[in-house]
Amino acid sequence: GGALVIHDGEDRRLLMRAREIPATLGGLADFNIANSLAAIAIAHAHGVRASTIRGAMASFSSSFQQSPGRLNVFDGHGFRVIMDYAHNPASMTALCELVAKLRPDHDRVIGMISIPGDRRDEDIRTMGEIAAGGFDDLVFRETPDGRGRTPGEIIALLEEGALAAGFPPERIHRRRRERDAVEFCLQAARAGDLVVLTPTEVEATWPMVTGFRAGRAQRSEAERSFAPSAAS
Repeated sequence: GGALVIHDGEDRRLLMRAREIPATLGGLADFNIANSLAAIAIAHAHGVRASTIRGAMASFSSSFQQSPGRLNVFDGHGFRVIMDYAHNPASMTALCELVAKLRPDHDRVIGMISIPGDRRDEDIRTMGEIAAGGFDDLVFRETPDGRGRTPGEIIALLEEGALAAGFPPERIHRRRRERDAVEFCLQAARAGDLVVLTPTEVEATWPMVTGFRAGRAQRSEAERSFAPSAAS
């Protein structure tokens, strides 16, 4: 039932429910439940009182101010935006598991995905394969962390992985520059959608999210690029 319990010898003490920790998004983000358990165990081992631990956990959110680039959520545009620095297959798997839980509350899920260029080719393909199982539309980008790869190489490998997983090619979009990819996702989003951004430059991306204003010409171009969703 999402109960976080401290076990110490024969003592068993209910601390709180996972949903009471804002950073878990109502108990849906398993990876932040795991992070919370680690923090609680460390605090308890150092003799911190349960009431103090409980208060600290209940006040911790995944806001940009408290944890930039880690599950930051913005709901100010009629669609939800999640920004998270998920740049390896393990973190993308965890993020896609969360997206699957959030999907019933959203019409379409758009993901901006990349991975640093110094990863192995197979890791980059795997990243695309995992993302293919989590999103309705994929926007692949590669700068500013190409790390020696030739232009277009990272996107090509990500696309290979997604296509190998059976992802529709018409739902794959390519924008080399991170800023262009972010803008493209935001312009394409409609009310009720979920946009997931995995940027490198989180400090530059968050103001783009919060300060976004839809441009009619840009939105029309982006929407034409996106195939109608199954929910449309």
